Formats: sequence, C-alpha cells, structure tokens
Amino acid sequence: MMHKSLNPLKLGFLSILTFTLPWLSLAQELFVESPIEVASGYGFHHPQLEISNDGHPLVTWTDPTAQAIYFARHNGVDGFNTPLMLNPPGLAIQSYSWSGPDLTIDGDNVYVVFRSANYEEGHIYLVKSTDNGISFGDTVRIDNLAEGFGQYPDIAVYQDTIFGTFMLHNEIGLDPQYVFVRSTDGGSTFEPIVTAGELLGAEACDCCPPEIIVNEDKVIIFFRRNNDNIREIKAVVSYDGGASFSDWYSVDDHGWFLMSCPSTGPDARFLDDDITLSIYKTEFDDANRIFFNSYNTVSAESDLQEIYADGFENTNNNYPQLAIQDEEIGIVWESVQPGTSSDVFFNNTTAVDLDFNPENAINITNTIGVQAKPDIAISDGIFHLVYANSHTLSVDYLRIGATLKINENDNINPLSIQYDKSKMMLTVFTEEIESERISIHNLNGQLIKIIPVINAD
Repeated sequence: MMHKSLNPLKLGFLSILTFTLPWLSLAQELFVESPIEVASGYGFHHPQLEISNDGHPLVTWTDPTAQAIYFARHNGVDGFNTPLMLNPPGLAIQSYSWSGPDLTIDGDNVYVVFRSANYEEGHIYLVKSTDNGISFGDTVRIDNLAEGFGQYPDIAVYQDTIFGTFMLHNEIGLDPQYVFVRSTDGGSTFEPIVTAGELLGAEACDCCPPEIIVNEDKVIIFFRRNNDNIREIKAVVSYDGGASFSDWYSVDDHGWFLMSCPSTGPDARFLDDDITLSIYKTEFDDANRIFFNSYNTVSAESDLQEIYADGFENTNNNYPQLAIQDEEIGIVWESVQPGTSSDVFFNNTTAVDLDFNPENAINITNTIGVQAKPDIAISDGIFHLVYANSHTLSVDYLRIGATLKINENDNINPLSIQYDKSKMMLTVFTEEIESERISIHNLNGQLIKIIPVINAD
C-alpha cells in the first residue's frame, strides 16, 4: 500500500471543506468548551486577552471598587493562576465597564498599558513582563505631558519598538484628539507626543477608545470622530514610523448623529501589508448594528458587511472584537437579547472568503444575566474568548475549536486517513490514487486551496 501526503494543508477553520476527489470528503465541526472562571472577587470590568509566546492565555481586567488592574495567566492545566495586581500601591487606576487597560505580546515580552484614576490629573502608564507574564517590572509613565491629560491608551509592538496612542484633552478637559507616542528602548523611555487625529479637522469622540496597528510600512490609528455630533470611525496613517501622520481614510460613513458619546470604539488588524480589517458599532435604521470593513490602503477599495446572528434579535449589538492568525479570522460581540439580558456571539471566516455568514454565528453564552464586553484571540487554530459575567461577578474564559470528521464513500479503494493537527498535515493511505493535486472548496463552491499530492511509496 502506498501513501500520499497533502502537505502543507491549511484547513479553513470551522468551515466545511470538500475534496474534489469522488471518494473523500473532510469536514470540521465546531466545539465550544464550557466556560471557566478566570477570577471571581477581583472585579470584572473590560477583560482583555492575548496568548503568550509559550502558549498560555493571558487576561487583564479592572476592579472599580479597588481601583486596581489585575492580570492572570493560565496554569497550562485546568485554570488560571491567582491574579496579580499590576498597579503599584498608592496608584489607583481608572476602571470603566467599556474601556480599560490594553494588553499586547511581543516574543516573551508582555506589555500592559493603563491610566491612573484622577480624571483631570491622571497619566498613562506601562508595565512590562519579560517572562511571558509570570512577573512584571516597574511602572513607567509614557505620556510626558506638560499640560492637559490623557485617556484611553492603546499599544502595539513591532520589531521591539512600542507604538502607543491615547486621547489628549487640554487642561480644562476639552478639545479631545488622539496623539501618538513611541519607545525604541523596550519601554524604558518614550519620545515626545506626535499629533495624529487633528489631521481630520474635527475632534475625537470624547469617550470612545481607539485601536492602533503597525506593520513594516504603516502605523494606523483607528478612532471614532465627533464632527458636529456625527460619530463615525476614521483611520489616520503614518508612513514614517509615527514621526508624522499624513493620510487618513474613512472606515465608517453611516452618519450616526448622537448628542452624547456612545462609549464604544473600533477594533482592527492587518490582513496583509496593505489590507486592514476593522470592526465597529454604529446606529443604522434605528438599531445598534455592527459592521466589518476590509480596506485596501493602496487601491482605496473598501468592502463593508453587517455582522449579525441569523435567527436572533439584532437591534442592539455592540462591543465587537476580532482576531486573525494566518488565514483564520474570528469575531465576537455583545448582543442584548429579549428575556436574557446580554449574550456573547461568535462567528468566523477565512482570509479567502472574508464573509461572515450570519447563519454560522452562534450564541456562546446563552444564559441568564449579562455576559458582556468580550475579547478574542487565536493560537494554533483555536479561538480563545473572555468576557465579563455580571451574573456571577466574574471574568470567564472559554475556547472554540474544531474536530476533524472524514466521510468516505462505500465504493472506493481501501484507504486509511491520518490527520496530524499539530502539523496541519493530512496523510491518505491507499492502494491507488491518480490525482497529482487536490482542490479544496467551501460549500459555496469557492476554491480555497490547491494542494499538491506527494507520493511516498
């Protein structure tokens, strides 16, 4: 018996893939693990999630009563370690249900940025771990402000350089604009601020958090603008590492008019060097809706789609987040459902499709009380989620993944199939196969990938 390997075979996560060979079909079926508590009794405001370089889920959140920021690392077995308080004694931190610290990973380094509690005198701080979140070093102030004060920090790290943004208010709390800071020494010191949002000619929405993303060519800050109470998501772009911001583009043109701040901002990632993906909440047709935007920064082509769950109430969706790794993309959001308060919903797609089919969206909490403000990360084909559980007063965590299912016809040559998930490799053992390659399609007939067949007699 000979065997043939399809290698490498990058499977479309959680989507059904079918080989064009008449004798074999392969599908992945979704599993959703039962949630576990990250922590209870430490508050549960605005949880954020990343996966460490050594594969451990890392979570930050805040406690408004203690005015503290907490951090927990998964123990690698069955739960999370006892939370660490990251702010030093005597430094109270700002805690909102809809906004809080930001968390990012670069190699073994873990960075957490947050704001101190005093509204008009508070500052932006950074703490850093060099051992994947086992321990943290000293607190460093990053805003370097001579006057005014900062709000809503967000950071990204690229090639050992830290890129940060935050909202700057003047000394009396007016004229909110997003600015940029950078550290080239691992976070020990930060350069003077650079103006960014003023490029658009209107102020920022004064309580909506931003998102900053970075690659080799671009630094892009996404934020909600307030242009005479029209509150839309825009993006400002730097092509010189943040030294200046010289370009911008519109992510959202829905014309949402609101006299007060909606307290919700965008999330964004790079799909490749030129295409950005972003997700945000707006109001449209008298309903709170979520939209996903794919934007080509070279051609200025934009593709917009509404995100919702088929068969559910979708008039009050909010707080969307997205995660991407390789070709797999997942999103989560909060939705107020009749009779069940709020639940967390999930959907996914591939970079090939970029189509979030609402029929595939699932309610992953589906229980009483308020499950809200979710975040999402992906590692090795598994989606990791956290959310605030107001019913149990805890931060909860769960995983969503796929199991492999192979369907074989009766009238085929004898064969056996081995699938190595860690290597993403499918090996077919059979006496005869004539194909030089195998084409993989989704259920809509769209080509996902062509895989060469390797003989191994």
